[in-house]
Amino acid sequence: MAEIDNYEDSSAQATDDVESSEENTDSADEETSRDSRDTGDEDDDPLSLPTCAREISVDEYFAEEVNEQEKEKMAEKDKEREEEKLEENEEEIEEKLEEKKKKRNRSKRRNKNKKKRRRSKRTKNKKKKMSRLNCRKKKKNMRSWKRK
Repeated sequence: MAEIDNYEDSSAQATDDVESSEENTDSADEETSRDSRDTGDEDDDPLSLPTCAREISVDEYFAEEVNEQEKEKMAEKDKEREEEKLEENEEEIEEKLEEKKKKRNRSKRRNKNKKKRRRSKRTKNKKKKMSRLNCRKKKKNMRSWKRK
């Protein structure tokens, strides 16, 4: 029976300890809230450090710096790519213009040649006709001479 009494006493003492620890945590929370209020007052204090001077871990600093460098590199690469694309487009346009000029020149030459051919055919035909006519005239003249 004595053991049971000791057990009950120890459990009662444990519950008292838990209650007292809860009271202590409540008071600690109040202290931290007071501390946070104090930091608000520090912002108003002209001697306090600005927020940009807060402590930054080395990893954070270098991570930010690396990110900025990567962004700059990416921006430079993007600009280079755009410039290359523009140069390629300009070259393509120039090539197309040259091809068009060549085609125009070819077509002009063809047209000139066609005109020459047409002219030559016409003149040939005219000459043939004239020669036929001349021959006929000559024949007529010859006939007339013979009759005389």
